[in-house]
This record gives sequence, C-alpha cells and structure tokens, in this order.
Amino acid sequence: METEELHFHYVATLDEVRELVDQFDRFWVSNCGCREGGDG
Repeated sequence: METEELHFHYVATLDEVRELVDQFDRFWVSNCGCREGGDG
C-alpha cells in the first residue's frame, strides 16, 4: 500500500493496516463519526 495514495478515511483489510502501521512510529485510531450516533 503506497502512503501517497492514502485518504483521510478509507476501509482496509487487517493485513493492509498492519503494513501501514509498521511504516510509522506514531499513529492514531478513532471511531468513525457515522458510527457515533447523531442525526445521520
């Protein structure tokens, strides 16, 4: 997975996530706003 192709939000397989996370020293994981409730 090329980091220059990444978007702010996207769906990835577990293997893709592991590959991505291994490239960086720092990262964060957050809940998707659409799953947090609200009017949408």
